[in-house]
Amino acid sequence: MDGNCCKSLRNAKQFIPLPPPLPHSAATSFPCKCLVTNNSASRGHSRSVSSSTRDLWDRLFDEGYKADVCINTDNGGIVYAHSNILAMASPALRGMLKQAKRHKRWRSISILGVPHDAVRVFIRFLYSSCYEKEEMEEFILQLLVLSHVYVVPHLKRECEEKLELGYLTIDNVVDVFQLALLCDAPRLSLICHRTILKNFKVVSESEGWKAMKQSHPVLEKEVLESVIDEENSKKERMRKINEREIYLQLYDAMEALVHICRDGCKTIGPHDKDFKANQPCKGLCSLQEDVATIGVAFSTMC
Repeated sequence: MDGNCCKSLRNAKQFIPLPPPLPHSAATSFPCKCLVTNNSASRGHSRSVSSSTRDLWDRLFDEGYKADVCINTDNGGIVYAHSNILAMASPALRGMLKQAKRHKRWRSISILGVPHDAVRVFIRFLYSSCYEKEEMEEFILQLLVLSHVYVVPHLKRECEEKLELGYLTIDNVVDVFQLALLCDAPRLSLICHRTILKNFKVVSESEGWKAMKQSHPVLEKEVLESVIDEENSKKERMRKINEREIYLQLYDAMEALVHICRDGCKTIGPHDKDFKANQPCKGLCSLQEDVATIGVAFSTMC
């Protein structure tokens, strides 16, 4: 019986599944997201995919080999793509492709409201998860909106991380704050809000603040109320710090008075006591000496 149990355990161990992989990076759905050198020091991509594979996907997008989708952009621009890749990368685009009318092998959809180049950078990212650093810096706000609207979470996290780590400035913080609220990016909106509170005087003079004042007066009012609340909180903290310092000074004075009455003091008295090395009335004695010095100086002047 015991032998059969041991044999069953050994057989069961052979079918134990492998442990799940480590959690993905916060920046992307890939294990590691970084900037590496691959004939271009400014290209961002995932190390989990070989450079040749990334280049192959980039070529497929750039050359449009057997593309079957026309994406219409602002100012009459067109971006060619492959419906299978778009549908797998974005559920929103999948729904648009299902509703799009087919003309021979072509389907046509529109992505409007952002520059043509921003749409191209967005579609390219769907192919290879790559981007050029300069393009990300130029179109990061548009890419944040596109990634939210078309449900591309790894691009959205990448945009949020870039803004949090360096692309957020005094000039664009108000715009980013509004987009973060619209695009459901709570961490980014909190960082923007803190930046506004910390630099309110400069931010309130920016063009973004003036535009928000015209287009979203309710949001401006809420920010102003939060600024007032922050100022009141600072005053309350300073009041409590000052009170604590006063209480500590009163405590020291009481300790000195107790010491003088109980143990005596070389300076103040009584002088018939045995004095300890560390006297808690040292500060009080110093104050007495200062008062005496001022009194002598005042009598000399008179």
